[in-house]
Amino acid sequence: MQLSLITIAKEAEEQDKLNQCMGRVPGQFCITIVEHYPTNIRQIELIQRGNQITMVDATGVPITDAMCSVYYNIELGNGTPYRSAKVYLKNTDGEICGIGWEKNEGGTIEQLLNLIGEEKNLNTITKIDSMGMTLKFTH
Repeated sequence: MQLSLITIAKEAEEQDKLNQCMGRVPGQFCITIVEHYPTNIRQIELIQRGNQITMVDATGVPITDAMCSVYYNIELGNGTPYRSAKVYLKNTDGEICGIGWEKNEGGTIEQLLNLIGEEKNLNTITKIDSMGMTLKFTH
């Protein structure tokens, strides 16, 4: 088998995992009921190249369960490289599987995350490194 075919198959597998993480499963019917679940996150810092870009008060920001998609949305505010970051979860227990960065000019960049141990749960995570940025969580 050619290396290029293996690479394409691997990329397709990663994209399927990302789609499942974000709740985009072909043929799946989604009910538009939204529920919210509390978290223990108090503050989030956005850091780029060691410099703090912004600090967000996250007190009361819930996990959102939109039936097909479970996520934690972080509004980053003006003057930041991205308008918001959406941490995608496998379930309402907080198991992290991916992240989406919403660009200021529109559109999003999404990435599958393979976190381990306490770092893969929203209730115990200390940081996420993605797209040259670090989200630092204070509980």
